[in-house]
Amino acid sequence: MKKVQVRCPNSNCEFNRSPRGHFYIKKGYFTLKHNSYKVPCYQCRLCKKKFSSRTFYRNYRQKKPYLNESIFKLYCSGTTLRRIALIMGINRKTVVRKFLFLAKMAEIEHHKALRHKNFNVSDVQFDEMLSFEHTRLKPLSISLAVESKSFRIIDLQVAQSHYQGRLSSIALAKYGKREDKSFEARRRVLESIRSQMSQSCHITTDAKPSYCREIKELIPAARLSQVRNRGNRLKILLSARRRNSRDRMFELNLIAARIRHDLSRMSRKSWVTTKLTERLQKHLLLFVAFENGYAISA
Repeated sequence: MKKVQVRCPNSNCEFNRSPRGHFYIKKGYFTLKHNSYKVPCYQCRLCKKKFSSRTFYRNYRQKKPYLNESIFKLYCSGTTLRRIALIMGINRKTVVRKFLFLAKMAEIEHHKALRHKNFNVSDVQFDEMLSFEHTRLKPLSISLAVESKSFRIIDLQVAQSHYQGRLSSIALAKYGKREDKSFEARRRVLESIRSQMSQSCHITTDAKPSYCREIKELIPAARLSQVRNRGNRLKILLSARRRNSRDRMFELNLIAARIRHDLSRMSRKSWVTTKLTERLQKHLLLFVAFENGYAISA
């Protein structure tokens, strides 16, 4: 657990902005229910506001903060919310609340990493994945950017996509026209890449025509390399040669494969589906925190 700076919780108090010296006095203690730990309480000398050492932690007022780390790891390891509740012997609603809390912390930490420019974007791989919400007739696009060699995820964004494939006619007849918002997700990810640049960068993508236009528009200083389809993929997959040999987008493809494996809702041929697009975004942010090593459970 990170050490936090103690200050007066009253935003109108002078010691909230600039705490100095012993601006507080001791004022008893209370006992945590889950571990019987005695937490000291204090009172501000100026505004008389009471607080404790737990007031400034992220898991303040949580009755079971010790569950955060386990739920974080299990939900990024192919386990569903219901199975986590069954394994840990708790209510599913508790798991959902913990998931939403952890996703919020993951988002905060990722934005902090972007703000501090903690990523090396001299060599980046960029592409999209496909998923769906509720039914395969409602496709979603996941824009993904990964650091080459380090496998760190720079950013990912989920957006509604247009109908694709053999189900297009059925989806159109059942749900009507579907607006394609995948450009907005790609734009946000490319803007994240641009925010980390110090000079120029090299971006590797597949041969989708729109990538070239969008990257030149948003990141004109970037050098773009587009990887063509390798021909008969079935023949390549069945050959004795390693599947990652000469794969110029190996890092991104590996992260995409791990997303399919480690997130229960992203597995293929699974009964676990995404009901809300924003929940998929939150789950993916948890995976970003897991992969990039963010401390979010405390």
